[in-house]
Amino acid sequence: MNNQNIEEYLKKVILKLTKKVKLYSICIHSANIIKLILSAAIPIIISLSEKNVNLLLLVSILSALITIIQGTTSVLGLEDKRHRLLTIIMQLSKESFLYNTQTDPYNKNEKENYHLLIKNIENGLEEVIADQNGN
Repeated sequence: MNNQNIEEYLKKVILKLTKKVKLYSICIHSANIIKLILSAAIPIIISLSEKNVNLLLLVSILSALITIIQGTTSVLGLEDKRHRLLTIIMQLSKESFLYNTQTDPYNKNEKENYHLLIKNIENGLEEVIADQNGN
């Protein structure tokens, strides 16, 4: 594998991970907005329930939805996955930059640099694979 292939491979991996981070971010932000709206509606509906007791059922349903949304985001660990992927993206970007500029530790011959790059990015890629497999 030559330098150009390594650069292309790392760019593809970083792009794929960045898209996944964006997806996680959209899910997290959407869930937070929905929880905020539902939480804000509850006190209003409770104040209206003096005239219509049946609205208390709606309050219970909204509360259950908030709990389900919170539980789902917690069980899926979206915040942790997003944070872990961002860390891996930064690590891969740093290693790619150092490799391409032949900056220490990549200031040796091409073969040694290649093997060192593979060794340095191995942990990040293992985490990505584990995340893909649901571990």
